[in-house]
Amino acid sequence: LASAAGSAVLVVGSQAALTPEELAVLAAQSATAVLQQHYNASVSQQAQVASAAVSVALTNASLTPAEEALLTGASVLTALRSGSGCDAELVAHAGEAAQSVASRTSMNVSDQAATSGQAAAQAAANCSMSPAMQAQLAGAAAAAAGATANLSGEEQTALAGQAASVAAIAAGLTAEQAAQAAGAAAASTAQNTGLSPELQTSLAATAAAQAANVNQLSAQKQAELAGEAAASAGALANMSMTELASAAGSAVLVVGSQAALTPEELAVLAAQSATAVLQQHYNASVSQQAQVASAAVSVALTNASLTPAEEALLTGASVLTALRSGSGCDAELVAHAGEAAQSVASRTSMNVSDQAATSGQAAAQAAANCSMSPAMQAQLAGAAAAAAGATANLSGEEQTALAGQAASVAAIAAGLTAEQAAQAAGAAAASTAQNTGLSPELQTSLAATAAAQAANVNQLSAQKQAELAGEAAASAGALANMSMTELASAAGS
Repeated sequence: LASAAGSAVLVVGSQAALTPEELAVLAAQSATAVLQQHYNASVSQQAQVASAAVSVALTNASLTPAEEALLTGASVLTALRSGSGCDAELVAHAGEAAQSVASRTSMNVSDQAATSGQAAAQAAANCSMSPAMQAQLAGAAAAAAGATANLSGEEQTALAGQAASVAAIAAGLTAEQAAQAAGAAAASTAQNTGLSPELQTSLAATAAAQAANVNQLSAQKQAELAGEAAASAGALANMSMTELASAAGSAVLVVGSQAALTPEELAVLAAQSATAVLQQHYNASVSQQAQVASAAVSVALTNASLTPAEEALLTGASVLTALRSGSGCDAELVAHAGEAAQSVASRTSMNVSDQAATSGQAAAQAAANCSMSPAMQAQLAGAAAAAAGATANLSGEEQTALAGQAASVAAIAAGLTAEQAAQAAGAAAASTAQNTGLSPELQTSLAATAAAQAANVNQLSAQKQAELAGEAAASAGALANMSMTELASAAGS
């Protein structure tokens, strides 16, 4: 029937000098019209018969294999649309029709898949589908062409990513959106072909990075999009947040290393790619985002030659950068930066005192990056150091001492005077002592000790040390709601 319809259209159409486009559409329509009237033919059967009819009708047409394949796909879609709506199934049949033609030519499998993807994308555009859907269906059609040619799951996945990227650009999407489309198409194909979750994430990352590279995005953007694609694929594969972080970090490491990105760039890109996906696909709290970002950074820095302190500080800074892109810059975000640094430091040979100091320094730097005042930088550094001490199960007294030291260091780094640094140390110690439930008497004495030690470290006179100790004790007493008599006793002591 297909041959008969195609031949008839060819004979009559040639006499009337119809164009190949006209011959193709008329052959497809005449064949499907009869199938719909006289046969209980499925849409798939209609597509196959229409494709065969078009092939006969184009016997004498001077077309390249790619032109004939694309024309066949478009004609099949036109014929099928007359009998039903315009959906993803019809678009897939257009891609199959194009691949059927391409497979009978000298085209290699990669070109066959690309042509099939292009036919599907054009069909989706003719169906007024969104650019994102055009890219998605192009990827699916290319993968199907690869499957027809008995390619492996990995090969099908690569073809899907390439086709999706090309379709996205053709549909007017940006290079970044094209890379995201490539990653999504690769992830979907890898899952559909039964590849492991680990392969799904790595192949999605590769597809996104390659698309970003082809479309001339920077090396930094390639690494970021690779991490994002890996994390998105992990979400699709129902990975845990920890596994997702590892996938994102690994992708950034692989792509970033090839481009010789710095540890600073790798860290920020890993954190950003992981948190971007958490914000899109998970109802993740800021705390969870910070933890996942920190884990992603850790993986991305696997091969970096950094000291424990450098890695900890870089992790804290990167986590802050990633979190700031999704929300404002407040004390909570600064605290998470400190926690991220402490998490890294705790896995090294650093003693607890150094861990707390590093955590405080990370928090102070984060507060500075958030344009907070020097006093606030010192306060949050003290809080971060105390939190690090609490994580290490130190006593309230030990946490208080660490808070005072960190606050003093942060104050000096922020440009405050030695006297102001001592006051900051006393205030941080008083606050920590109160938060850890120590008695008012201990709160005042520990605040005094912290202030005096800070004044001593910063080389203030013995008289100034004593004065600042008294002042800190009195301030702590006021914070603890002591009576004036008790406050006087604390200051004098």
